[in-house]
Amino acid sequence: MSDKPKGPGGSASHWMGATGKFPHGKLNTEDEGELRFAIGERDDSVMLHFGTQVTWLAFSPEQAVSFAQLLIGKARIVARRQGKTLTVTL
Repeated sequence: MSDKPKGPGGSASHWMGATGKFPHGKLNTEDEGELRFAIGERDDSVMLHFGTQVTWLAFSPEQAVSFAQLLIGKARIVARRQGKTLTVTL
């Protein structure tokens, strides 16, 4: 993954970051709304690219599980490159 991943609109700056939308309502006064970001792998690491500074994230239970599954999938890709096998215990 490059330092600046590309998305549907071209460069990362065109599709990542805050959208200004609140698809699930505003959680609290500090909620800045929906955030688009990229999950990838680079060298020996799993990389999250937010396109902006992020103070905190909130997920529904279903979103949290999906996020975890994406991270685990990327971690397995990186581990395989290193000749390792990852196991996950819940």
